[in-house]
Amino acid sequence: MSFSSIRKTQETSRILSILSFSLNLFPVSPPYFLPQPQHNVDSFPSSPSNHYHYASLLDSCIAAKALEPGKQLHARLCQLGIAYNLDLATKVVDFYSVCNSLWNAHHLFDKIPKGNLFLWNVLIRAYAWNGPHEAAISLYHQMLEYGLKPDNFTLPFVLKACSALSTIGEGRIIHELVIRSGWERDVFVGAALVDMYAKCGCVVDAPDIACLPLGREIHGFGWRHGFQYNDKVKTALIDMYVKCGSVKVACVFFEQLREKRVVSWNAIITGYAMHGLAVEALNLFERMMKEAQPDHIIFLAACSQGHLLDEGDYKINPTVQHYTCMVDLLGHCGQLDEAYDLIRQMDVMPDSGVWGALLNSCKTHGNVGLAEVAFEKLTELEPDDSGNYAILANLFAQSGKWEGVARLRQLMIDKGIKKNIACSWIEVKNRVYAFLSGDVSHPNSGAIYAELKRLAGLMHGLCSCGDYW
Repeated sequence: MSFSSIRKTQETSRILSILSFSLNLFPVSPPYFLPQPQHNVDSFPSSPSNHYHYASLLDSCIAAKALEPGKQLHARLCQLGIAYNLDLATKVVDFYSVCNSLWNAHHLFDKIPKGNLFLWNVLIRAYAWNGPHEAAISLYHQMLEYGLKPDNFTLPFVLKACSALSTIGEGRIIHELVIRSGWERDVFVGAALVDMYAKCGCVVDAPDIACLPLGREIHGFGWRHGFQYNDKVKTALIDMYVKCGSVKVACVFFEQLREKRVVSWNAIITGYAMHGLAVEALNLFERMMKEAQPDHIIFLAACSQGHLLDEGDYKINPTVQHYTCMVDLLGHCGQLDEAYDLIRQMDVMPDSGVWGALLNSCKTHGNVGLAEVAFEKLTELEPDDSGNYAILANLFAQSGKWEGVARLRQLMIDKGIKKNIACSWIEVKNRVYAFLSGDVSHPNSGAIYAELKRLAGLMHGLCSCGDYW
């Protein structure tokens, strides 16, 4: 064996020893292994073939969050003159980020070439998880100025920062970029978008994010097959886009219609109402009064925004759905007596929806007397519905009327009424599965609970250290 071979074997042995330490396999102090300043630099040669060993060492320090050994290793790289090697420097930035030493991470980041997208992702992730969140968004814009395109790792980190800052405007811009870049189907990007919209108070936009890409594909298919001039297809697209939150796109198609029929007006006005755009919905309603004859669906959509329309002859016979809407509106405003008077003056027979709206409003405003009236009517219409019993029992409990709670429970027992069991649903490969709390009826329940326990452990780790993605 040559002298150089012996020296290489010793070098590898020392590196493996440091690796073992950083992974906490052996309780040996790192200075024992790391060369001291008075030692010759050649004790760890800086040949290109040796970079891999240092990269492995840095990986182990990252995995163990071993701050002090990692600092010593970084110092050693500086002594050897390879600290600014892009691959090694990126790992050092990652190491400092994981250890929440962001000043050191950013200091090194500023000194090295920035053509590596992973390098940007590392630092953006660190700021997105640990703050300041403004720094994550600022880095994101700097990255764009460098000409780099974000990937499906960059976007969730930036969206997380938007969630923390409640910057819905920035989040919507990123959402547009997601669609243009084709990342809308990525599970992490989609989850980050839902989280961003929910935390920014735009819950209505969150559930439909997963539906929009499929709708756009159908849109493209229709256009490729020559359906772009078909008003029925355009009306269906209007309905799809407004329900998925793309109101502006829906408006464009609506204005392109050669003939605006009642169904088209229904789609756009109901869409505006769905997204809380009350002024726009009512403006369109007024416009429709001049161009077409509204039906009960449009009238109901306009009413649903909490605005009473001016007196006028709309040539619409009110249905029970209109009365339900008005009772709900009056009830939410606290005008319970007016809502009850309206029910008694109805031209049609009130159904369970009308009385249910009154009962829910009574629970909201604590009106026990009127709630009992609504409950009596509901038990006649829906004698086996346990939900009505639960609402009145909760109202009794809130009012301290515990004898009323006991009476309702006994009444349910006497009538054999059982409370509906709450369950969770999930769709896997076009099959829907229902899960109950503590349910072990599934043949693979053992494996299911084991996986839930594992995921719970991962989520606990996310909350405590916040470095997983």
